[in-house]
Amino acid sequence: MRNENDLSVCRKNLYGTEKEILCAAEKRAAHLYELTRCLNSETAPLSDAPALLEALTEQMQKKDGQNGTVFRRFAAKITDAADKAGAALFLSDTVYPELTLSDLVHTLEPEPEQRGSISYFKGPSTDMAFDIFASRINEPTIVYSHDFNSSCEDVYYGKAEFCILPAISGFYASAEKYELTGVDECIVTHGDAETRFVLFSGGLLSYRQDETVKAEIRMPRTGDLFTVLISAELYGLNCEGVDSLLTDFGASEMITVSGEMKNVRRLLFFLYCMQINYGVTGVYKYENM
Repeated sequence: MRNENDLSVCRKNLYGTEKEILCAAEKRAAHLYELTRCLNSETAPLSDAPALLEALTEQMQKKDGQNGTVFRRFAAKITDAADKAGAALFLSDTVYPELTLSDLVHTLEPEPEQRGSISYFKGPSTDMAFDIFASRINEPTIVYSHDFNSSCEDVYYGKAEFCILPAISGFYASAEKYELTGVDECIVTHGDAETRFVLFSGGLLSYRQDETVKAEIRMPRTGDLFTVLISAELYGLNCEGVDSLLTDFGASEMITVSGEMKNVRRLLFFLYCMQINYGVTGVYKYENM
């Protein structure tokens, strides 16, 4: 007969073992970071970063195979992720120290006379969202649109700097289509309904490198989610959740992480080096909600 106390002890021991593996991976990543300082790396264009990561990882890894027990294969996969994350960290901080988030995210420039303007589809909830966002922008102007899709078009064609969309999967698809990034968020309560709204833009706000932010990163479902999550952990980012998105370009995973801006930039650089077709759905000040 199954003993619940025994099961509880087993689960506790298993959790402790997994934590030990992660701690070991963190230490290994730190050692690898120091080791790669001994390697000769010349200044290179960003387009060379994927090849540099592959070359560094090959030099750093011990080819001891991934056969054996399930436990050994799991540990080897974590080790492989740590190797790649450590190499990418070295490249980011030494070969590309001047790299910014804007270098890793596609941006659109509004017309000069439209800076500070917000396009949105008028309604009771969006009016309330506009009031919240407007209080955080210096004297914004309003551009009313026919529908939410038209709001996206206003930003894409430079007729407005921002637009307001509900944070629903279908509207994330519109934001992706028009290459927009979320820069602010709020919760609006109207009647019995509570809705999260996002202020989208063609660009990014400025953040200090040590400022804590929340970032929503979109990647294809075919990407190596395990490696990305392990790398985020090793870079000191907290994983807030993983959600599925259905967009015009197929099924995607949206990873939400929080931590210092410099570590978000490091994670995006890692995705670039891994040649994962990522997109940044939003970057927000952590305290806004």
